[in-house]
This record gives sequence, C-alpha cells and structure tokens, in this order.
Amino acid sequence: MDLIKILKKNKYLYTCLSRNRFLSFCYSKYKYLTGNNIFKKGKRVSGKIKKDIIGSKNNITVGNNCEFHDFSIHIRGNNNRIIIGDNCYFGPENNLWAEGDSNEIIIGPDSSFTWRNHINAQEGHTKIIIGTDCMVSNNIIIRTSDSHPIYDLNTGERINPAQDVKIGDHVWIAPNSRVMKGAEIPEGCIVASDSTVNKSFRSSNCLLGGRPAKVLKENIKWTRNPI
Repeated sequence: MDLIKILKKNKYLYTCLSRNRFLSFCYSKYKYLTGNNIFKKGKRVSGKIKKDIIGSKNNITVGNNCEFHDFSIHIRGNNNRIIIGDNCYFGPENNLWAEGDSNEIIIGPDSSFTWRNHINAQEGHTKIIIGTDCMVSNNIIIRTSDSHPIYDLNTGERINPAQDVKIGDHVWIAPNSRVMKGAEIPEGCIVASDSTVNKSFRSSNCLLGGRPAKVLKENIKWTRNPI
C-alpha cells in the first residue's frame, strides 16, 4: 500500500498524531517506509551502534578506528545521510537524529564527543557539518530546527524555517551549550560553557560566549593537552 492510500485510510490518525508517531504507526501496521537502508562500517570500530530507523534509502557510513559507548542513531524519513569520519570517539549517551527526508549529518575525522550530546538534522533537506578534530564536550544540543512552526499573525507566513549548521575544523564546544539553526562557527573557535550560538560568525580563532553568543576574545588558539 502506498503512502497516499495509507493517508486516506487513516486520515483521522494523521491529523491527531505527531509525524513520528504516525510514521511508527505506518511501519507497525503496513511495514511502510522501511528497507533499502545502507550501513557501512570501517575497520577496527569498537562499541555498539544502536540503529532506530523508520525509512528507506538512508545511508550511514562509519569510518575506521572509531569508538562508541551507548551510542544511537535515530532516523525518521527517507534518503538521509550520516557520515562519521575516521578516528572519532563518542562517549556515553550520544545520539544522532535525522527527521524528515534528505537531511545530512557529516562529522569530520578525529572529532570527539564526551557524553549526553544530541545532534538533530530536522524537517528535511538540512545539513549539520562538523569539521575535523572538533571537541564536543557534554550536554550539548546541535540542531537545524525549532521543531515547531512560528507564524506571523499579519501575513500567516512561517518565520522560523529550518537552517543548516556549519562547524569548522578544530572547534571546541564547552559544556551545556546550544548550537541552533543558522549557526556557523569558524575554525579554531571555542564556544564557552552555557552559550547559545544562533547566527553565523566569520572570524576564526575566536572565543564565543553568552546567550546569544558574541565574540568575547579574538586571536586565540586551543589544544587537547590536559592542564
């Protein structure tokens, strides 16, 4: 049964349920939107990757020498793409979500994610790009959407469309920070703890901080060496 027939047959449920719950219903009852997904894993990958996928033609690629601890990938939709580069580390309770069709999450090699981080490309045709050698600490949210629409009362037009997120090479994001739709963080930058980045910055090697974030200091650099 194709989706149009499913929608007509279950019109009431479609209007009452959220997108995710309706897709779950379609899968459980009709086995719709599942299959033809591709999962490729490189050499010397340790740890279990939990995959919760309702959709078709989704592509997940994991590079060599990656390490995972209590890690999950959640997909609701079709033609999504998730790429994790070589030598990446994911501590406990990290998860990647793609909701909608044709989203992309691309994580460069040598990047690390400490624990309890949520990365979500949502609505469809959005991208989250994280560069090489990035250090993402804990309790951080990176997302392309607000999850719910906001409309202008006068025009009826939506005013909060989804937007891509771009994080350059060698970026450090400190604990409890938020990187929201439309954010762009250039290479070599640091995002201070408890900050919210919601716009595009242009200068590299800067300390960004605050809610919303602004440039606090320029011409800085950081290393992974412990103090």
